[in-house]
Amino acid sequence: MQMPDQRWKGYIKDYSGSTMMQCKIHKNIDYENISQTIVKQRDFVLNKIMSVMNKKIYPALDFSTRDGKDFEFSEIPGLVEAGWTKKLYD
Repeated sequence: MQMPDQRWKGYIKDYSGSTMMQCKIHKNIDYENISQTIVKQRDFVLNKIMSVMNKKIYPALDFSTRDGKDFEFSEIPGLVEAGWTKKLYD
């Protein structure tokens, strides 16, 4: 949507071949503190993720004892506990 000519003609010099540019300013956005607002939003989302995340750390899988064999689904620590099922992958 373009701004009507009567709102700017006579106030702003325009040249033939030039393109007038505009942007909307929303009254509910605090543009002076937008950086801090974005940081607060990011921190809120990250804190929410961390609050629902399983923070238990399991030891690394030891492939040296497998002789090239794959681990069974139930042998991988944390999968069943986190609610994963093998049915999802069959």
